[in-house]
Amino acid sequence: MQTLDLKASVREGTGKSVTRKLRVQGIVPATLYGIGVDPVNLNVDAAELEGLYKGRESSNFILSLHVDGGDAVATIVRERQRHPVSRQVLHVDFQRISMDRPIHVEIPIHLTGECEGVKTFGGTLEHLLRTVAISCLPKHIPDEIIVDVSELNLNDSIHVSDLDVPNIEFEAEAARVVVNVAPPRLSTEVEETDEEGEGEETAEGEEASDEGGDEGDA
Repeated sequence: MQTLDLKASVREGTGKSVTRKLRVQGIVPATLYGIGVDPVNLNVDAAELEGLYKGRESSNFILSLHVDGGDAVATIVRERQRHPVSRQVLHVDFQRISMDRPIHVEIPIHLTGECEGVKTFGGTLEHLLRTVAISCLPKHIPDEIIVDVSELNLNDSIHVSDLDVPNIEFEAEAARVVVNVAPPRLSTEVEETDEEGEGEETAEGEEASDEGGDEGDA
């Protein structure tokens, strides 16, 4: 896993008015958390922070945080709060980590390959689990988990228990379905339509018979 660098400074003031002014100046308010230490309020440059994510599909990377020119602190980004409309980063939570202790993270799952059940038999590929919780040492955090679906046929599935990634432990249930191939629905829909049509014809026939019987009685 790659390690990136980011500069930060201790933030003295707190409150909405302070953080609002900082954002106008291109500064993102942040907090550094860690087990056994008090949280520290920080400022980071918004442009530098966004630059870390350019060209990256995953946000799982180790971040060496340099606070006021001090020694680097190994961290990961736990949360980035964004404005719902402008998508501006409003706040960032950094978590201190130890390189020799496992941490818990969510990893994206990406599919690769042309599914046989879809290509040949018209099935539907259903990607049901798009991220998975894992535990591992920071140096073993994968950017993503790639799942090859090319051999899947109709009604085939891949479960968490089928995933094979070295040096990590999956925290999701082993029986959770990651991806499966559902059979075509067209045949079912046609059968339902035929059954409905037969029901209508039967009802019409019974109605005609009833009408004929009434005329005979008259």
